[in-house]
Amino acid sequence: MKGVVRAPCLKIKSKAVLIDRKAAIAVLKVAPVYLDMKNEAEQSAFYKFYQELLDTISYPVQIHSRQERTGLDGYADQVEQGTGYTGIRSAYADYCRRISEEGVVESKHFVIIRVQANQHESPGRALHRRIREVGNALQGNDLEVTQLTGTGLRRFAEKTYDPLPEVTRRFCTVPNDGFNEFRRLVYIKDYPSELSLGWPLQLLRVDGLVDITQVLRPVSVDRATRKLRQYVEKMDAEINAFLAHGHQGVNRLERGLDDAEWFLDLLADQKSRPLQYGVYITAHAQTQNQIENTVNRLKSRLRSLRIQFEDPGFRNDQAYCADSPFHRDRLNQTQLTPSLSAATGFPFGTQPFEDRGVLYGTDIEDRTPVLLNRFNWDSHSMAVIGTLGSGKSYSAQLELLRSILVYPELQVIVVDPKKEYKSLIEALGGENRVINPGERYSFDKQLLSFEVSQRGEFDNVAALVNLVQQVYTHTSKNTDKTLVLIDEARILLEDDAGRHLLNQFVLEARDINTAVHLVTQSGSHFTDFRQGSDILDHTAGVLLFRQKKVSDSMADYFELSPGQVSQLLGLRSGEQAGYSEAVLQVPNVVNTKIRIRSTEKEHRLIDHTWKGLEAA
Repeated sequence: MKGVVRAPCLKIKSKAVLIDRKAAIAVLKVAPVYLDMKNEAEQSAFYKFYQELLDTISYPVQIHSRQERTGLDGYADQVEQGTGYTGIRSAYADYCRRISEEGVVESKHFVIIRVQANQHESPGRALHRRIREVGNALQGNDLEVTQLTGTGLRRFAEKTYDPLPEVTRRFCTVPNDGFNEFRRLVYIKDYPSELSLGWPLQLLRVDGLVDITQVLRPVSVDRATRKLRQYVEKMDAEINAFLAHGHQGVNRLERGLDDAEWFLDLLADQKSRPLQYGVYITAHAQTQNQIENTVNRLKSRLRSLRIQFEDPGFRNDQAYCADSPFHRDRLNQTQLTPSLSAATGFPFGTQPFEDRGVLYGTDIEDRTPVLLNRFNWDSHSMAVIGTLGSGKSYSAQLELLRSILVYPELQVIVVDPKKEYKSLIEALGGENRVINPGERYSFDKQLLSFEVSQRGEFDNVAALVNLVQQVYTHTSKNTDKTLVLIDEARILLEDDAGRHLLNQFVLEARDINTAVHLVTQSGSHFTDFRQGSDILDHTAGVLLFRQKKVSDSMADYFELSPGQVSQLLGLRSGEQAGYSEAVLQVPNVVNTKIRIRSTEKEHRLIDHTWKGLEAA
């Protein structure tokens, strides 16, 4: 170790933190944009604007992506405080709390803007100008930006400031009286020739708590050009010396020479600005065993990305400063980089964490619970598609159970050609009725299911169309939240009148506060028909379970790559694993693979092994 780290003296003002009376920082919090759900054009737009931001700033900034444990305790408390269905309500709330105990991780992103007092006649004005410039640039590109002030700024400082940093040979901090966690940092030494946009997301998804600090310091074009030309001359000399002595292994040197000349061409053509760019990745945990496991997983992920990294070793005191928002970067492991390369490190692309709505499952990649309020979507409706036994009807019943706990006064109407929902609806105190041709129905109960008298009857098609038409008429006159669940939707989708009716119903469902939930075995039941594709166009949510076969029309509509097709064919079902897997897509909300589990009480109700309202 080179020395003991001295914690700076902080004075928290209303809009800035004063550091040792020598500097001031402002903190901008940037809400995440879920990059995985953006299409190629949208990702390209984010990349372009971020590069333009890096080209524009004339002062250093740091971007901190910091992870912390969070939970669903508040959500569980709200669920439990509801009325009715005491048994399943309590079991669902306890299940949400168990998910919290297993570890829910939330990623938050902060832009740190710093001004040194001795470099400006008016540091306050300089800081204000920089805040405005960076904030306006981010907000002008559909990012939600908030400057931390007052209590929010104080809480940020409390979470990130270690008043008694204790550094060791292995860790840049260890638990002490001031901060109760180990922190271990690695820095990036070299990058592969290509990295995908938002590549830091792959590191944040490592199991465990990981923080990433990106250091961005603008460099003048003249200075960068001189440095690059010196590097080119050095590489030329080394290559010539190697060749003169009969050595052939100059590929690495030639690649470095090519990179430098490419960089010089970018600067000459004014296509990019030069930056000193550094990336520091910090694993943190409360126990040494936890942090060692996280570091090992982190290093494995870096190797898979072909990113070269290094431990600070005896410079862990400087590593602590590089990791802290309140210190300048003393580790200084930056590289001269064109802005178009640094922009691939777009830092804000993580999945937002919500604690409201219905729990659909947990994200398989990073184990984040996925809670969604479908009544906030552009359209409230959803298509659920999966082969026999994949878990699609099970998940529909699971959402029904959880929806009646979450949405007060929700009316549920089930159209049940499979005769599978009667026991569940009656166990919840609802009523089951039989579908008959030409009959007029009333919708005078909060929970209703309608089943055919016999499965497979030819007259069922016309009878189902008649029923759904009346459901449509009823909901159009009612502004209360309504969930209309239509299982075996293929029966309607394969009928001209049925497709036309569903198209109109789904199109108008948002305006009448109705969520239409369509369950069927194959996407081709939609995509083989123009009106079926129109229905999907008006359906915000899609839940894709295991497929037995993916038709060409389905692959074309969902723009599925061969890899995505293979993924759908290989999704697990409850029969195989005790849980189901599905791909959940909601535009501008989520696009991920989830794991779906139920509580014991939910399972017994859905599995028809628990009878009666008392059980619920």
